[in-house]
Amino acid sequence: FSFKYVIGIGVGAGAYVLAKFALIFPDLVEGLVLMNIDPNGKGWIDWAASKLSGLTSTLPDTVLSHLFSQEELVNNTELVQSYRQQISSVVNQFNLQLFLNMYNSRRDLDINRPGTVPNAKTLRCPVMLVVGDNAPAEEGVVECNSKLDPTNTTFLKMADSGGLPQVTQPGKLTEAFKYFLQGMGY
Repeated sequence: FSFKYVIGIGVGAGAYVLAKFALIFPDLVEGLVLMNIDPNGKGWIDWAASKLSGLTSTLPDTVLSHLFSQEELVNNTELVQSYRQQISSVVNQFNLQLFLNMYNSRRDLDINRPGTVPNAKTLRCPVMLVVGDNAPAEEGVVECNSKLDPTNTTFLKMADSGGLPQVTQPGKLTEAFKYFLQGMGY
């Protein structure tokens, strides 16, 4: 790579990729903002559930269930309708299916809090974890927080923001990001 270091911002699968990058190249990553990250691969039960739901739901509905809370989907807000329309008509469905297959076959990040396991792999850079209070990824982000060094990790659970805090409350997220960068010395 031709850069000295990065500060990465990722959402969902992008957050997973950035975390994986930071584990492989820790000296290149100065900080990470990970939104809606799920550090776990899918188990057999998850695999079977996704196969069964794939028989009964459409591809856009599957993607929407990863992005929005059940409450947001039931209320069918303007934001959900907009995303459904974009996913259905703009995104290449074949490529989206390939992406979902890869996402569902990912492996665990295999991270542990330092001191809990001998030779524990962990993110050594400052990390800000972000999740909405009703996000589908909430459980995974909380688990990720429990596996990271608390002296290096900021956990932000945004109230009233649902599954996409960067869309529903960008001002609050921008302010938190600013303070995170200031804490890193910028």
